[in-house]
Amino acid sequence: MKASSSLHEWRQYHNSYHNSKLQDCCEVISKLEQTLNLPKIKNIPKAKDLVRAMYGLKVQTMFIFTTFVAAFSTFPRVLVELQVPKLYLWQESFTELQEVVNAEIKNVYSSNGVSPLMELRRIEENVKKLYPLLHDGLGDVKDEVFKSYCSELMENNEKFLIGLDELKSEMDRFFKVVVSGRMALLDNFQQQPPRSGVQQVRM
Repeated sequence: MKASSSLHEWRQYHNSYHNSKLQDCCEVISKLEQTLNLPKIKNIPKAKDLVRAMYGLKVQTMFIFTTFVAAFSTFPRVLVELQVPKLYLWQESFTELQEVVNAEIKNVYSSNGVSPLMELRRIEENVKKLYPLLHDGLGDVKDEVFKSYCSELMENNEKFLIGLDELKSEMDRFFKVVVSGRMALLDNFQQQPPRSGVQQVRM
């Protein structure tokens, strides 16, 4: 009964729009996108370098998180397409990367309508196999087959959890790099010695 209830909750999650907290993330990202512009600055070389570097950090951060939101969603979402001014040397490379990633996500949704994440797709397949058996009974399905379905679900769930832990670790490192880089840029701009634990960034 408990297993059937858990699988039922999973199916509801996959079929529900309002139960997903990812919608809140989309709204936050949409608001951030509206603030993504290059402010006017005085004709001071270091000030320009600082503002451009901070702009690049904002673009990179938003791109990563919009990709994560799309990857963890259980239905197609409107993908954010960031427009970077051509004055940046990395504009062309970033635009190409964004187009490739967004195209791949759209392709996955158009082909199966499930999450772009392979791990989530596999779990969903396992749930589809197990749910009717737990709800309606095994019927002609042998115990060995049922046990193999359960083992597959446990294995895929474990892989998914390991992947989440790795993702969390990488995101922690990313935020540390962003914060350290921001502090170093400000120190360079203010012509102060680097703060403890922060390496000075060359413009």
